[in-house]
Amino acid sequence: SPVIDRNIAYMTSANERESVIAFDLLEGKTLWKQEYGDIEVTPLLFNEKLYFGNTAGTFFCIDKEKGELEWKYRLQENIQRKGIRSSATVSDGLIIFGAEDATIYALDAKYGTEKWSYNTMAPIFASPSVNNGVVFCGNTDGDFLALNANDGTLAWKFSAGASIYATASFTDSLVLIGTTGGTLAAFNQKNGRNIWTTEFNSVINSSAVVSGS
Repeated sequence: SPVIDRNIAYMTSANERESVIAFDLLEGKTLWKQEYGDIEVTPLLFNEKLYFGNTAGTFFCIDKEKGELEWKYRLQENIQRKGIRSSATVSDGLIIFGAEDATIYALDAKYGTEKWSYNTMAPIFASPSVNNGVVFCGNTDGDFLALNANDGTLAWKFSAGASIYATASFTDSLVLIGTTGGTLAAFNQKNGRNIWTTEFNSVINSSAVVSGS
């Protein structure tokens, strides 16, 4: 999905030479294009910068005015699966995303240095979400994890039994997640207790939207 900042849309693409584009919605014209490899995520706009990873396993921070590189972070070269297909989120100056190498990474937003990482033991395609200082994310083994955002330590984990591609949603006290096994489950945010689970007859790959009760 594109990111809209006032009258500018920032878009990413795969299978294109210039994969990041800034487009003026009022003038109907392209402002700039830059080459950053194949990208299959929504960019994160934070503090006038754009953050995103590509399918080759490199994560970028670029300036939104011209699309010029601020810094980049490369995943390890000696791994078979290292693509980044998880959109990033931000928490207290940390840029947090998952990768196909099964790891959730937290990088310093300004300098791109790694602050912490956590190996979930299965590839991550879902985008993490942060609420009340906790990072929530699922992997393809069906593990749904809650990590402390400041240091990446595990708060709790639940085995959902089917792959998770969706991003978590929240109420005041609950976190909600859907799975490819057709379940939508609600957990206590603090301790991971499963409050309820509803079975559907179809894969759930989208996030839930909470409206009132």
